[in-house]
Amino acid sequence: MATAVNKADGWITGDVSLDSTSFPIVKSDTVLLPTEINAIYVGGSGDVAYHNPQGVANKLVGCLVGVTYPLEAIRILSTGTSATNMVGIASKALR
Repeated sequence: MATAVNKADGWITGDVSLDSTSFPIVKSDTVLLPTEINAIYVGGSGDVAYHNPQGVANKLVGCLVGVTYPLEAIRILSTGTSATNMVGIASKALR
């Protein structure tokens, strides 16, 4: 995806390739995500429990419908996750 952005507004000028991928999240306490993500879209409100790249457990509490949250994760945990319809986003531009 390419887009033009305005430097005067604090963005980069010119075409920017986000070089990103997205995929539906399958919650699991044991299986890793297909790739590390650096954002998650929440389609149904609730909590999101996850492991960061170092394997440390974390939790986003009270996530709202339709919001994309920045986080680095290798696994979205079944235990402790009540949010639904989640989409993982892996973008080199966000790293």
